Parts: sequence; structure tokens; C-alpha cells
Amino acid sequence: MTQTTIINHILSTFEANHDRVFLIEQMTNREWSYGLFYDWSKKAATLLKKQGVNKGDHVAILLANSAEFAAMYFGCLFLGAVAVPVNQALHPEDIQYILEHSRVKLVVFSRCTRPLVLQATEKIASLRQVLIVLGQETSFHPEDEEESWSYDHADNDNNFIPLQGVTDDSTLLILFTSGTTGRPKGVVHSVRSEFSNAIAFNEVMQFGPENRFLHIWPMAYSTGYLNTLISPFMAAGSVVLSCAFTAQTILAFWNPVREYNVNTVWLSPTMIAALLRLDRDQVGINYCRNHIKTVCVGTAPLALKLKQDFEKKYGIECLESYGLSELLIISTNLISKTRRINSVGGLLEGVEFTTSDENGNVLLTGQEGEILIRTPYAMLGYQNAETGAIDINNPSEWFQTGDIGYIDLEGNVFITGRKKDIIIRGGQNISTRSIHDCLLLHQSVEDSVVVGIPHDFYGEEVATAIKLKTGLFLEDEQSSILEHCRKHLAQSAVPSKFIQVDEFPMGSTGKILNNEVRKLFLNKT
Repeated sequence: MTQTTIINHILSTFEANHDRVFLIEQMTNREWSYGLFYDWSKKAATLLKKQGVNKGDHVAILLANSAEFAAMYFGCLFLGAVAVPVNQALHPEDIQYILEHSRVKLVVFSRCTRPLVLQATEKIASLRQVLIVLGQETSFHPEDEEESWSYDHADNDNNFIPLQGVTDDSTLLILFTSGTTGRPKGVVHSVRSEFSNAIAFNEVMQFGPENRFLHIWPMAYSTGYLNTLISPFMAAGSVVLSCAFTAQTILAFWNPVREYNVNTVWLSPTMIAALLRLDRDQVGINYCRNHIKTVCVGTAPLALKLKQDFEKKYGIECLESYGLSELLIISTNLISKTRRINSVGGLLEGVEFTTSDENGNVLLTGQEGEILIRTPYAMLGYQNAETGAIDINNPSEWFQTGDIGYIDLEGNVFITGRKKDIIIRGGQNISTRSIHDCLLLHQSVEDSVVVGIPHDFYGEEVATAIKLKTGLFLEDEQSSILEHCRKHLAQSAVPSKFIQVDEFPMGSTGKILNNEVRKLFLNKT
């Protein structure tokens, strides 16, 4: 493979599909051919250049789902800048942390995300900022004369050559994800890892120009970048871009699907649960049975009952996959291969899989243990929050996923649990430590243990066992504790279940037994 194979593939995809539709924005009913989207991406790169951004500089993108966001991703790529997407669902304190520690040179935002930027940059006012006009916002703010930049009114720099000096190994983006450390962690990926993973996934899924994808994921989220933007692009397919999914949007879920003839969807278990609970119209069921070609499922474990109920209702199989932000898509189920119950499918080309016991000893095929992965699609490393440098990930070494599972003799991967102490709520990773640290800052709390307990809609919900200071009772303090959590945590991380304990269940070594804490809630319900 030559140094610029993927770069050439990107350019040839634009050239070969110049007049074909790539992107449709459901919110405004606008559409972009590959050629027009290429021009918009050049405009984004030109804007970045005029703002002093050079190859290798970091650009924070704090925008709602939009064609402008997608083109800014490609504008960074064209220039060789590093995109730092910021999820607007994060708490302003986390956004401030990301902006401070990712070493961004510029932050682009829109009118709807301006309040978040104002809060997050209060202590870093020197950060260069640009307001981007989104087509979906213009009708709401026609009188707003604040200095801004618009794709529609910007000129292209004919002297700018996209991807000049950019190689397959150039740094592409930094995705921030919550881990066990509490604060968001910057996962750094190259052009090679992201785009080659999309190519490998497309090949096994047989995705091509005939696939039209529905995009309802936050565009600052890994699935909203790789699975529903880069994968369709590299397949020369098309994307129908809609607002990010919420429980409130479920009643209109099938509207963009039917209106724009979508035939490929990526869902999370939370989305599936919402459809099963709230979608009572036969229209979506009929469309799915007659027109949907592929339903991919990822981001969190899919309960067997949820899978079976969806397949029975909509008449199409859910193809579950497995991946990590650090390693991208690892395995997937295929229509062309016999599926095994509860399996997340077979490995993508080039991916190696093994398991180890608690002492790090490698286990035999079929033996359950911590999953270790070696893959050509691995991240470059984590960004060091203190120095800004990349703590290099050695691709020749096995990556410890923190997940528990095994692979059978036929190559089917099974995930049976996870070692990492995180809660997956609606496909989002939530750090129990960050919640614990927040609770300890409340004047009434002496200590706490935070666990995830089953929830039939979100998969898991946040529960906390609290040890209060002497003489205090939960019924008197809970409202104050909740107010404190809402002030300092993202909404998804605020505990929904509380229980007061005098002492936490301990093991023989003095370690708190989280499983026993979890049982306290399960027995209570």
C-alpha cells in the first residue's frame, strides 16, 4: 500500500461521483452532489486558512447536525488541520476542559451553540472564534447582524489545492470520550485508521452507491462521524441528515426515511427500544418491511429480547457490531454469513482477537476473559491533557479493551460483560468516577458508590448508594443533592436512583463490592 492510497481514494470518490447526490439535509430540504459538497469543503478550508489555521492545527467544531458541520469536517481534512468535534450535550465544564486541553487554535460554532461557547470560553476569552451561519437557523434569526460566516456567500480560493501535503498517516481528528478517569479523554485518529476502517466495513457489508443512509446521530460522536458520514462517503452512497435522535423525535422517525427513500439505518439499542414502545403507526412498519435493506446496530449491547421484538415487528434482521472509540469497528454480523445468537459477528479484515485472564495470561480460543485486540485501525494514541502531545499507542501490542468475552472456533465474537467501571446509558459512556467526585463535593455526602442498573429504555440508568454525614437522612437531602448534580454534571449523568446506606458491602480485601451495591437496588425494585 502506497503512502497516499487512501488520499487518492478520497479524491477519486469526489471525482467519479461529481454529479451524484451525496448529502440531503432533511431540516431544510437542501441537497448536495459530491461536486457541490467538494466545493463547500474547499470553502471551509479557505475560511480556516484565513483564520490562521495551518496544517496540524486543531479546530474545535461546536455545531448542531448540519451540512455545514459535515463540510467543516472535510474542510479540516482538505487543509490538513485536526478536527476536534465537541458534543453540545456535554456540560459546559467538560466543554471548557476540552477546549483548554485539546490545544485548539480556533472554535467554530453557530447561533444555537453560542450560549455553550460563551460559558465554556469565559476563562479562555483569547481563543479565536467564528460564528457559522447554518441554513436551518437563518429563518429563526433573520435580524441577527452579528459578524458571521456563511457557506452560501463565501468564495472559493481557486489557488487552494485540497489535501496537498496530507498523507494517510496525517492526524485527522481528536474525539473526546468519557472513560474511567472521569474527565473526557482525547482519542486521536489518523486519516488511515478512520477511512480504511470505513473501507473494510463497507466491503464486508457490501455497501455501495445504492445505499442511502439515515443519519440521526450527534455528528460530534464517533458513530455520527465514521458510521454515518465517512462510511457512506467511501461507499459512494448518500446520506439523509436529520436532527440528532431524542426520545421526542421518535414519533417522526420514519418521516425522513420515507420522504427520501432511505434503505440503510444505524440504530442503537435505545433507539430500538423507543421504536418498539412508541411507534404504533403501520406506515413505518410497512416501509421497513418493503424498502429497508440493512439495519446495523452498535454503541451498546443489544439485548436478545429487544432484537427479537424489533425483528418481529419490522420484519428485518438487526446486524449487531462491536467497536471502540480507540479501535473503531472491530466485528460485525453479515447477511451473507450464518449468525449466532448473542454474537457481535466476525472480525474485520486485519483485526486480531484474543482473551486473557486476571493475571494477563493468554487464554485459548473459546475461553472467556478480557478481550485484547490488535488492529490496523487503532488510534494513534490518547492526547496527553498536560502536554498536548500524543501518548503513542503501539500498534504491534495488544489493546486491553476492558470488555469481557470470547471468540468461538468459527470466528464469532461474543461480549459477555465489561471490566471497565462505566455506565452505558443510551449508547453514551458515563464515568462513575466523575459522578462520585461530584457527589463528594456536596456538603451532606460522606461517601458514595455509583453503579449502573438495568433500564428498559436506556439500557442502564445511573444509581448511587450514599453514605450521608451523621444525623442526616436521604429524604431530607435528596433534592439538594439532585440540584447539585444537575449543576455540575451532564443531564445523562445525573443519578435517577438513590439509596442511603450506613456502610458499603465490602470484600475480604476491604474493596467495595459494586455488584452487591447493585443488588441493593435490584432487590428494592
